[in-house]
Amino acid sequence: MHSKRVIYIDYNFKDEKYPNKPGDGDSWFTHGFGGLYARKFKEHNPDYAVECWKADPKAKKRAVKVIENVRFIIFPAISCGQLGLLSLGLLKALRGEIKNHPETILNISSFSHLLFYSVAIVLKKAHIVVQHHGESPARFKQQQHKGVRGIIWRALTVLENSAMRNVSILYVLDKI
Repeated sequence: MHSKRVIYIDYNFKDEKYPNKPGDGDSWFTHGFGGLYARKFKEHNPDYAVECWKADPKAKKRAVKVIENVRFIIFPAISCGQLGLLSLGLLKALRGEIKNHPETILNISSFSHLLFYSVAIVLKKAHIVVQHHGESPARFKQQQHKGVRGIIWRALTVLENSAMRNVSILYVLDKI
């Protein structure tokens, strides 16, 4: 059993611009930042057990496949529109994983997303690394919207602040 473990957490978009879906073979598993980073991390750190767990609103059941020595798991998820995806199955599995392997590092591919908020808030004691890919924080979106949308983003600002308190490392991946 590996003592050095990393789980990349990512999601598959429910969007026509990103048409990956069940039945697309390996690309369904590897699509996105999480899949890319997990495979590159494993390539340069062969002594780590590396997995990539993804939430996907098109998935009907959990799917597992090993690609380039990385274990990929896709969990069914609920799409909450612009708020992102929520996967109770992924959260439950992560809770068990952290209980059994508390040294596991969780690398979440995006911070402005319901999946990040739920993982970071539920798994307070986990080692969480999150990446910033140019997305706007909820506080910025709150300032840009009035009415009902502003109220929604105000609520998400509270969630985002709560989630960020549990983050060990935040990577900002923007050009300066």
